[in-house]
Amino acid sequence: MIGIGIIIKELRKEIGCSQSKLAEVLGVTQDSISLWENDKRIPDASYIVMMAKFFDVSTDYLLGLSGDYKRVAVGEDFAQEFVKKEEIQLIRDYRNLSEEKKELLAEYIKILRK
Repeated sequence: MIGIGIIIKELRKEIGCSQSKLAEVLGVTQDSISLWENDKRIPDASYIVMMAKFFDVSTDYLLGLSGDYKRVAVGEDFAQEFVKKEEIQLIRDYRNLSEEKKELLAEYIKILRK
């Protein structure tokens, strides 16, 4: 079974979210995120629920209890509190891309950052 830390880190990186941004969203310190990602601490249940909503996955997936990437609907109120509507749509669009298109998009973003 994969630890929650690895799952948090993978989901965070998948959407291009930094530890500091995730910490800001959850109202915790960046050190807390680092401890969770390195499996040195386990987040409280309330943070697990918040992260599941933020990453658009089930709590079972986040806890490593299910291999299915079952998404849960992100509540508009919750999402608007932390992320702009356009950002949520970008994440959803990204998740629907093929791996090849994700790689192309990553290259394009690198070019734009220059």
